Amino acid sequence: GCVVFASADLVEDSDADRFIAAAAVRAIQRRMERRIVRGLGGGEPLGIANASATIVQAIESGQDIANTALHITTNSAKMVAQLLDLDSAVALVNPDLLTSLITATTNGNARDLITPPDAGAPFGRLATRPLVPNYAAPRVGQVGDLMFASLSDYVVITMGDLKTDMSIHVRFL
Repeated sequence: GCVVFASADLVEDSDADRFIAAAAVRAIQRRMERRIVRGLGGGEPLGIANASATIVQAIESGQDIANTALHITTNSAKMVAQLLDLDSAVALVNPDLLTSLITATTNGNARDLITPPDAGAPFGRLATRPLVPNYAAPRVGQVGDLMFASLSDYVVITMGDLKTDMSIHVRFL
């Protein structure tokens, strides 16, 4: 759920109700994405990063944040090779890692690791898989800043439309 405080004047004199409903939907969506990616289980979804089926690809010898672009193609290739369900997999990436992806090199030669957007991948593709920038991914340098994941077994259920209530009372909950 979401709680938004707004004055009666603001709600009456503008399209605030539409704006608030749209903002609430975005907030709920972000929270759900975070749970799907990093959830701890036990009352919330067990996130991809914390699932027992998660395979962690170690960084290359001598790799650090400063030189990630030199190794990211190798890391990506090793991750893709371990996928059990390549057909439905996507590349979830912290948006702050995009610069390293765009400037990635292979064997010292500049090469596009990210292919241009297409109908099935509006942000392009990484190692042939749709690229999905996601702020729910851990910070750059942490395990999970780049993940190849098959989300085909995740099911999210929507229970009707967003319901809203308004009250002039400050604390009507």
